[in-house]
Amino acid sequence: MTKSYKRAEVEALLQVGAIQSVEIVGTCEGMCIRFHTKGDSGVLLNERFPYNVKYYAKIDTAAKLLRELGIKKFTVDQSEWPE
Repeated sequence: MTKSYKRAEVEALLQVGAIQSVEIVGTCEGMCIRFHTKGDSGVLLNERFPYNVKYYAKIDTAAKLLRELGIKKFTVDQSEWPE
């Protein structure tokens, strides 16, 4: 099941150690960030438009956000990235 998380929810999950892994996923819309918890995964939502997934044009911008959250280790999945 895929969920969606606001930034504050992600920060709370990080504080309690619930996030097991993180990946930046390339899609035709752009790069999005997916968080994996025990039994679930979810994408980061856009703060301006809270019902939409947050997409990044550059991987550097997504990685910068992850560093701000204190996440230093993540994977990149570009299998859905258009050629």
